Amino acid sequence: MTVALEALRSELLSHYPKWHPILSPVGEGLHFEVFHAVHPVWGDVSIKVPRTRFISNDNDDHIDTRDLLRQEATLNGFFADHGIPTPRAFDLHVDGVAADYLIGSYLQHDRSTPSPRECGALLARMHAITSPKNLKCVAEVEDTLWRTIATLIGRRSRAVERLAGVTLPILQESEICELLNGNAGHAPSAILHMDFRSANILTRDSQVVGIIDWGNALVGDPALEVARVAEYGQWDDDFATAYGSNPLLQRPAHVALLYRLYTATMLAVVFLSEAPDPTSAEVSVKRVQALYRSLLPLLSQAKASDGTNPHL
Repeated sequence: MTVALEALRSELLSHYPKWHPILSPVGEGLHFEVFHAVHPVWGDVSIKVPRTRFISNDNDDHIDTRDLLRQEATLNGFFADHGIPTPRAFDLHVDGVAADYLIGSYLQHDRSTPSPRECGALLARMHAITSPKNLKCVAEVEDTLWRTIATLIGRRSRAVERLAGVTLPILQESEICELLNGNAGHAPSAILHMDFRSANILTRDSQVVGIIDWGNALVGDPALEVARVAEYGQWDDDFATAYGSNPLLQRPAHVALLYRLYTATMLAVVFLSEAPDPTSAEVSVKRVQALYRSLLPLLSQAKASDGTNPHL
């Protein structure tokens, strides 16, 4: 029995003294565990429980899992209202003594491999929905998306240097912000899932029945998420055909590379420290180095055309 399961049993008993569910583990990530249970009124439910209150590592600095649970409940409800299959929240409990949790509807699934066409079509539908005004996501750690991207590329690059023993260029965050804002600042805005992969896409007979886990969500340029899907290795011809016009191809080359670098540095840190995998780490570090090599001359050209001096 996990610590999260023991704590969840205790917390549920204090709030639902007449409910004695059988809790079965059905999923887990780096920071959360998910259990299945049957409620007398709600039926089959999923219960998401954080492993710890705060998340602090080389990718994420002091993230409150209570904020992530609140965001999950909000975005699940928002997308469900717009016809996207997400598990609606029944009970959000973020002041627990033993454990915090989010109880939502359980989407029956069989872990079959999702069809790339299904995935591409789903992502296109999500990106076509206008985001609510003034929505700020937990992953937007700075006052703007551009500053968040610039800050995290820098922070994660320094972590890659330290963990992998390599040397990477230092980009000036203020100049990166100016370039992104100037070249992509007028792009259409949407809610970006930012972890759109098979682990978070629920299927039955390879047909998509749900999308879960909004912990990495951002509001911004859909091309940023397309870059992430591509760096995950999921953007193939079938996915692209179903998605439609590729916004990443409509951005300047240096913006597209910065978007890719945002994901590549994150993946390198994951495989170097959060979920160590020497083989994947080596591939990821080489990918980061290759992106920097392609990016630097383009940044110099972009800055020269803007009349600014490159400081790399």
